[in-house]
Amino acid sequence: MIKLFAVIFLAGCILSCKSNERSYIYYGNWMTPDVYNVSLLKRNPSEVKENLYVELNDTGFQASGKLNSYDLYKFDRKGNIVFYKMFIEGASFSELSTEYTDDGPRSISKIYMDIHSTQPDHETKVVTERTGADQFKENHFKNGVYDYHTMTTFLNNGLMVREEKMNHDTLIWTVTRFFENGIVAREEAASAKEKSKGQYYYSAGRLMDSIVTVKNDRKIKRLFTRNAQGDVILYEETENGKTTEIKRMKYEYDTKGNWIKQITREENKVPGGLFAGQRFPEYSIVVREIKY
Repeated sequence: MIKLFAVIFLAGCILSCKSNERSYIYYGNWMTPDVYNVSLLKRNPSEVKENLYVELNDTGFQASGKLNSYDLYKFDRKGNIVFYKMFIEGASFSELSTEYTDDGPRSISKIYMDIHSTQPDHETKVVTERTGADQFKENHFKNGVYDYHTMTTFLNNGLMVREEKMNHDTLIWTVTRFFENGIVAREEAASAKEKSKGQYYYSAGRLMDSIVTVKNDRKIKRLFTRNAQGDVILYEETENGKTTEIKRMKYEYDTKGNWIKQITREENKVPGGLFAGQRFPEYSIVVREIKY
């Protein structure tokens, strides 16, 4: 589920207008969603598959292990993700297909609770309609029945984007994002139980350095240290000054400059390591298959 959340979150990272006037604005082009390492893909690939392996026999790039899951992304010519598949070995998989139009996205999401299933157990459909010059309504249907809708409004020529999730006439939450020079600078969110504010900081190369979020009485800081290629090699997270998560990454690259192997060491978030009971429980490796 974290990847599905990340697909939505990445809508606030890089700005790419489809049209200068009265068209839905899409974000996050040429990216695979990643909570810890948000960076652009190079040389515009058509497809990226990220395979996660655990139970490693080593901690170097030659390591092999057991397939835990994979994420498959397919892109259109503008870098939008038109197909996404999340597969969990021995458990389930889901598929998301999206069409990008001037009047907003249209998508179908299918969840299969058995990896051998040919018929989905749950199906969600999103249909977007224009309700104003700069406002769009995204209707969400679950198994053919209305579930909720989201109102998206683009203000100040797209530099301010407000999203309101509603169940009929009941407001569930609101998120407003503010953009500067094509990237999100801050956001404000509110629901019945919680309010939050987030500030985003970037390097001179427009790569994210840190995020500071205040949620009620909690102050969460996320720090990103990057290598020369722009990929995160150290991720640190604190809450009210106390360290809650540390990840260290190293990479192997292809000739086009995209990483094809990512080794992650999780130091302290999960007691006993990320995958307890294994030879190297704190280590995992992601192997990318990229088509250009």
